[in-house]
Amino acid sequence: MYYYHSASLLARAAEVLGNTHDALAYTKLAGEVKQAIQNEYLTTTGRLAVTTQTAYILFHYFDLCPESFKERMTKDFYDKVISSGVHLQTGFVGTPYFAEALSKNGMNELAYGLLLNEDYPSWLFAVKMGATTIWERWNSILPNGKISGTDMNSLNHYAYGSIVEWLYRCVLGIQADSANPGYKHFFLSPQPSAQLGKAEGYYQSVSGRIESAWEIFADGQLDFAFRVPFGTTATITLPDLALEEAQKTEWLQSAGAAEDGVTVTVKAGEYRVTYMPTRNYCPEVTTELSFRELLEYTPARKVIFEQLPMMRNNDIALQYLDMPLEAFKELPIVSNFVSEQALEQMNASFS
Repeated sequence: MYYYHSASLLARAAEVLGNTHDALAYTKLAGEVKQAIQNEYLTTTGRLAVTTQTAYILFHYFDLCPESFKERMTKDFYDKVISSGVHLQTGFVGTPYFAEALSKNGMNELAYGLLLNEDYPSWLFAVKMGATTIWERWNSILPNGKISGTDMNSLNHYAYGSIVEWLYRCVLGIQADSANPGYKHFFLSPQPSAQLGKAEGYYQSVSGRIESAWEIFADGQLDFAFRVPFGTTATITLPDLALEEAQKTEWLQSAGAAEDGVTVTVKAGEYRVTYMPTRNYCPEVTTELSFRELLEYTPARKVIFEQLPMMRNNDIALQYLDMPLEAFKELPIVSNFVSEQALEQMNASFS
């Protein structure tokens, strides 16, 4: 994977430097390595030979999925994460790319779920245990407060802090434009989620301070605010905004349609817009939703696993992901631990 990635980077660098010979050579090498990876680790029907979370992460992050198998491989990736209860099963190789691999492949809610989990293994498990640094292991300190006896157990080991890159690139949506070094032009493409509710932050680039903020209001409206520094331009993408609605806002009158939203390029300045999105970011959470939808939503997943711990990583229950949780009371075997009373208690907790 990294051989392919390294060859691709060298090809891009050579192209920027005007070294056509090296650019062609490394592009060819990258293509050969990519093909070798696909030949070795993919079956003829698109199934990964190594079915770990990390394998799916690397194939999706580095765009190694053949187009003919992309839909199937992304579904398998999704199912792999769901079957873990939306928990990390990764180390230093897979973790840095996990959340972004999900977000860039249409699984943004699962990425938020990884961030917001509070039980082991998760980032917030350490926070709840009082951590003020990033640990080397997900359980460097045990729930009883004792230091884990495992070898190689640093309490100040930043590798897992890589989640912050996803916070900047996907949550805030601040992304560099490789064709315009130094953030002379950049992208602002935030991906909000009701699981977090709101976010704001800034990046102090060499061209000035870039700011991005969003909030989901109680009535379901989305609110965005941006700051583009002097001497720069930015291409802003606003999700789930109808073009005709966008053009009612002065600075969006030149906006064009984009996939699931609108996009516009702006000069330096401060920009804000509030609108009702074309899809519901705050659906009512009840047991009438599918098991899949409930597992994607961190607060709902937490309630389910607290009240029905036997549902965690339950292979039988996972066969019915697209069925409303309410219907589980009628299923053989599963109905033994999903009672009418349990469903009523969950609905009360959801509200």
